[in-house]
Amino acid sequence: MATEVEVQDDFKGTDERRQILREGKYFHCTCERCEDPTELGSHMSSFICSACASHKQESFIVRNPETKIWKCQKCEHTLRPEQVTRILEKSKEEMFHSQGDCRRLEYLLAKLTTILHKNHYIIVDLKQEIANILRSVIANSHRPNRHLYERKIRLCQDLVLLLQIIQPGITRLKGIALYEMATASVKLQRLKVEEKEIEVAVSHQRLKECAAMYKEAKRLLSHEPEASPEGQLLKTIVMEFNVLHKELENTNTAGEDK
Repeated sequence: MATEVEVQDDFKGTDERRQILREGKYFHCTCERCEDPTELGSHMSSFICSACASHKQESFIVRNPETKIWKCQKCEHTLRPEQVTRILEKSKEEMFHSQGDCRRLEYLLAKLTTILHKNHYIIVDLKQEIANILRSVIANSHRPNRHLYERKIRLCQDLVLLLQIIQPGITRLKGIALYEMATASVKLQRLKVEEKEIEVAVSHQRLKECAAMYKEAKRLLSHEPEASPEGQLLKTIVMEFNVLHKELENTNTAGEDK
């Protein structure tokens, strides 16, 4: 099983991953992802092409692994290596100074998404930092604002979509992300029903989707050692899934009685 360090390395760009492997494993990685300028379509190192964006076109600047030139996939626009280095260093510095401040992190995220691909590893770091803060805020709030749930769900969705590219198959990170998305979605649906924003029947259908997420999270974490943090989380997932499943069964029964 991969170590936590190795798992986190998957969320870095090609240059960073290769450097870690050179320093720790003493080899230059030539795997499919490292050799692909788009990193299997994840674009975890790509920049938004400002020239194309100015003409309302979407295209990305990637580095050719042979020439080392950063060039747009559609037009002739390029970035010099020193520009790339400066942008990344500045972004990391701003992120460091924004740690723990959700408002500053959200502002930085909005700014950087005009420069970096939405899956760029720095953007992913920002989203994970924001999600961690939201988890703590929600856990410590007597009645969390619904926007907190909605934001957390969107962040989890982004992470799950990315993991489907860079970590296909059975991975614990996807299981954890699905659980986080499911539990926030369940609480959001219950809040909407309580505030009479949606009908119970609509909520019932959405809760069935949440149950499917719980079920998939269970499957992905079912191989984790019982004593590990993921193994302990699995127990929580099973408990919450059973509660939700019972709730859905009761709703079905009530509907049939009518």
